[in-house]
Amino acid sequence: LSLHDALPILQQVTQTEPTQDVTYTNIQTELMIQLSTVTLLAVATRDVESTGRALVYSCRDIQFAAVKLVSPFRPVDLPEFIQWEYIDPFPDADGPPEEWNKYVFYNLCKHFDTDHCLFIHADGYVVNGYKWQESWLQFDYLGSPWPVVPPFYTNPVTGEQVRVGNSVGLRSRKLCLLPIETNLPWELVDVTPNYAGN
Repeated sequence: LSLHDALPILQQVTQTEPTQDVTYTNIQTELMIQLSTVTLLAVATRDVESTGRALVYSCRDIQFAAVKLVSPFRPVDLPEFIQWEYIDPFPDADGPPEEWNKYVFYNLCKHFDTDHCLFIHADGYVVNGYKWQESWLQFDYLGSPWPVVPPFYTNPVTGEQVRVGNSVGLRSRKLCLLPIETNLPWELVDVTPNYAGN
């Protein structure tokens, strides 16, 4: 299974929010794909309103077991079907994403109790939900593919090109619990050049 083919429903986009105006009331739930073991989840300390709209947009074709936004505040226009959970703002919300990454690594499992979560952002969310494949639930992690364009992000151990990010994607609860259960330490690895080319 290639990563490029694994999750065609996810798309990284450059705009800050979904392009269509979608509300939960115009979603035909009886025609939707039912994912009773998957929580749609987002953690946002910036672009919170756009992230809320991305959650709504992601529900056009799929009915999830739960839909959750974890953020420092509840957006005024957040629909009632989206559960909101408080998180303290990170010290440097506009700086490097280290604190956010660390939080997600160790705490994502605290925000869902289903077998999997589908993790999204304001700029990466479900676009073609009707392409969902039940077979994806056999995996612990599937991520949205990165393009094959230089500069490449390479694995510092193997030297191989990394084609999947550690962000938007499907994650099993078992995988999300692993860092806590194994007391896995948080260590930064200097990777040069990284995906951004610096």
